[in-house]
Amino acid sequence: MKKFLVFPLISLVFLSSISFSFELKYGLSTNNIYRLKVYTKQDIYIDGVYFRTVEGMAKITYQPYAYREIDGQRYVEVKYLFYYMNRKSPTDEYKLAKVDEVSFLVGQLGDIVLLDKSSSLPPKRGIPSFFSGFAAKGYKWQSRGEEVYTEKDEVVKVPVIVNYSVDDIFMKEGKNFISFEASYNYYYSVPAGKYLKSLKVSSSIKYNWDAIEGIFSEYREIFDITKEFLPGYAYSSTRHQGTSLGIMEIIPIDIAKQYKLAREIEKFVSNVQVSPPENNEIKVNISDILFDTGSYEVKPSYRDMIVKLAEIIRQYNEVDVVVEGHTDDVGNRDFNITLSENRARSVAKLLIENGVSKNKVSYVGYGPDRPIVPNTSDENRSKNRRVEIKLIWGK
Repeated sequence: MKKFLVFPLISLVFLSSISFSFELKYGLSTNNIYRLKVYTKQDIYIDGVYFRTVEGMAKITYQPYAYREIDGQRYVEVKYLFYYMNRKSPTDEYKLAKVDEVSFLVGQLGDIVLLDKSSSLPPKRGIPSFFSGFAAKGYKWQSRGEEVYTEKDEVVKVPVIVNYSVDDIFMKEGKNFISFEASYNYYYSVPAGKYLKSLKVSSSIKYNWDAIEGIFSEYREIFDITKEFLPGYAYSSTRHQGTSLGIMEIIPIDIAKQYKLAREIEKFVSNVQVSPPENNEIKVNISDILFDTGSYEVKPSYRDMIVKLAEIIRQYNEVDVVVEGHTDDVGNRDFNITLSENRARSVAKLLIENGVSKNKVSYVGYGPDRPIVPNTSDENRSKNRRVEIKLIWGK
């Protein structure tokens, strides 16, 4: 797994003569949630032989909470959530694979202070670093960064130098944008590695920075990562070649609208329990009614309920959906995990078939691992057999 973190040791290299310029700095507002969706496609090679092509999507959200002053510098405290999803083919639904959370401070020039010193930021391209002053076409600068790789229980941190350059300044839809590139490449020999012997990495990332909003609107990356392993590992090397597209959405935090969504579901969708909005999430709990025992096909008599829910969700572009499947503790755990996953996928598929964007929906099965009550009676077990639909506002 690859992680990327840029720190603010910056050197300015070159300035060309140009006619106009803008400041490159962050303008994160506590009134918004910033949702970055990253679509990745990569070819994987094992020991030099093509293995498979993988498509993935990550949703990375930044929720600014408060402003702080440190040594005369202004920082924003940000809660960062990372959802990683994958699928086997473009026609499949996205399966939720991992969720990470970390809080940090980010300065106007992209310098970061981790609030938990033991943590690292998950894979992303969300915090480029800048110099103090105005950016103009031809500007070049450097910043120290760090990439973190994990292989099973081994964690390897690699120091890197990121090279930046401003390519263009342009206007689009009445806004000023700064186009710049961040690139780096290196070969790193892992000292006293447990599994990893070396890393060879190259990356080129092109950003379009919104000078008014103080955040990038999109980025495009080309990457090539080769890992060499020590003798005795399952294989000698892997290579990942691919591209990523990151698209940023700025979503106002609207609590009144969140309550309106919850009330509409309560009013128009039968046989569900709806929690009030909390931390920009609404939970829709569907008890043990959708499926026959051991089945993951939604009963025909309850399909209309999911169709109505999809109709309401379609009206709220701010919302993404995670469908969770849960079982009780009776029977084989592996069977229950698979059953819960298939049930969640069936509901996700119905939502998509009825107009909810595929890029807004993911599913996951937890089996018996997340009961809401102890599995000590038939009544409690019935409560634990459920599908939960999380409506995530901007996250």
